[in-house]
Amino acid sequence: MIGEKDRFVRRAEVLGALVRGLSRQDVCGMLAPDVGATASARTWLGEWPRPAEPGMQSVVALGRLGVVETGSVLISEPAADRAACLLAEHLWLLLPEKRLVPTLPAALATAGDLARSGAPYLTFVSGPSRTGDIERVLTIGVHGPAALTILLVDES
Repeated sequence: MIGEKDRFVRRAEVLGALVRGLSRQDVCGMLAPDVGATASARTWLGEWPRPAEPGMQSVVALGRLGVVETGSVLISEPAADRAACLLAEHLWLLLPEKRLVPTLPAALATAGDLARSGAPYLTFVSGPSRTGDIERVLTIGVHGPAALTILLVDES
């Protein structure tokens, strides 16, 4: 029987995300110095040399939770950081393993609590951006990042 972490990884990869498991200590070594970080990611990581800005090629953000049954990650960023996440070519999502929830209804309950407490711009990210509405041709990266990497972080 596979565990929830493995189920999450499989579902996220089916959607086109690259998932890497690593320790919290190894996170900064995994990210290139030219990656910008949102305010939530900088707070979680500690000191980070570069804030995220709209138009940066790579941006790292912190996932509020991961949904095992869908492989999706919930993010919540203020307006400027949200724009940076959506306009980046490559979005890196930090997701602590302890933030995995089994089902979408469980995730929606948490999302509701976050919205009621004033969290801005709740967004479920499920793989890189893709659309098929341009002459019925699948296009990657039109409405968001063309690449998504989820760093599933073991904090133990």
